[in-house]
Amino acid sequence: MIRRTLVLFTMLPLLAISASLALAFERQPLLVAQGAEAQQSPLPIAQTQAVPAAPAPAAPAESDEPAADASRQVDRLKAQTQDLQRYFKPDVKPEDRDLNEMRQKAENTIEQATKILGTARPRYHELKDRLSRLAPPPAAGQPPEPDALAGERASLNARLSQLLKPITGAQDAVGDANNLLDRINRERRILFANKLLQRVASPLSPSFWLEVR
Repeated sequence: MIRRTLVLFTMLPLLAISASLALAFERQPLLVAQGAEAQQSPLPIAQTQAVPAAPAPAAPAESDEPAADASRQVDRLKAQTQDLQRYFKPDVKPEDRDLNEMRQKAENTIEQATKILGTARPRYHELKDRLSRLAPPPAAGQPPEPDALAGERASLNARLSQLLKPITGAQDAVGDANNLLDRINRERRILFANKLLQRVASPLSPSFWLEVR
């Protein structure tokens, strides 16, 4: 009896070790399976949202740059004629007027304004012809015309309006410069007549010869 008890106490540690080993072997397949599953499952990939494309910028309104440049030239010509007109004010003495220089400036104004008209008028008639070829706008109560046709009509009308300004301005500049030329010519005739009628000393007078010396 005592021997059996000793043998039992001796085998208890061995049984405990065997149980621990068996439990470890049972858990190992589960850990391996979990590791394999972790390797096979890919990491979640962050999904990027597509950024919508920015809307295309609106097309700028069509403008006629030559017409704008012609308008600036006409403004300078009109300012020049206004500057010449001030020499004919009552408070300006006739001897302070350089009629030759004024005549040259007036003729230059006419020349430049005529060139502007020679360029702007054909362009104006061309745009006017293009506008006349479009279908007439719908009457009241009728369906509206297509957007493309309405846009082209508005563009042509805007460019015609831009060209009309330098045309009328150049015509006014030519008229003002022609009026200045007429006034300059009258002034020159008056000065010439005054010189002819100017009284001088007679050759028989001693003072005449004193002035000659």
